[in-house]
Amino acid sequence: MPGRERGPDELHVPVFLDRVLELLTPALEDSGAVVVDATLGMGGHSAVLLDRLPQVRLVGLDRDPQALHIAGERLAAFGDRATLVHAVYDELPEVLESLTGKKLELPVRKLLLGAPLEKVASPDAMANPRSLGFFVELAKR
Repeated sequence: MPGRERGPDELHVPVFLDRVLELLTPALEDSGAVVVDATLGMGGHSAVLLDRLPQVRLVGLDRDPQALHIAGERLAAFGDRATLVHAVYDELPEVLESLTGKKLELPVRKLLLGAPLEKVASPDAMANPRSLGFFVELAKR
C-alpha cells in the first residue's frame, strides 16, 4: 500500500533465526539469564529471543541511532527486560561495566573483533556450533 509506513517486523526479517535459537536457547533457560546483542540492528533476533524466553534480559548495542530507534519500538513491549545502548560493539566491556558496576574480562574480544565480518557472519560459521560458542559461554555467566 503506497504511503503506508511499514513497521519493524516488515522492514527486517532476521536471518538464520532457527539456528541462532538452537544455539542460544540451552544457555538462556536459567532464571536471570542475560543475552548481549552487540549488533542489535532492528532487533529481530532479540525480539524473538525475548518472546520465546520470558526469563531472559537483553542488553542491545548498536552504533546506528536510527536502527536503535526502530529496535526500541520493536522491543518496547518487553519493558525493562530490554536495555538498549548507543555504542559500537567493541565498547561492549565498557557498556557492561557501566550497567553492572563490575569490570568484566571478555577474553573473546580479540577473537570476535579481529575476525572479518564475512567470516563471523557466513553461513558456514552459523552452521558450526563452536563458532557461536562464546556467546553461549557469555550467556551462562
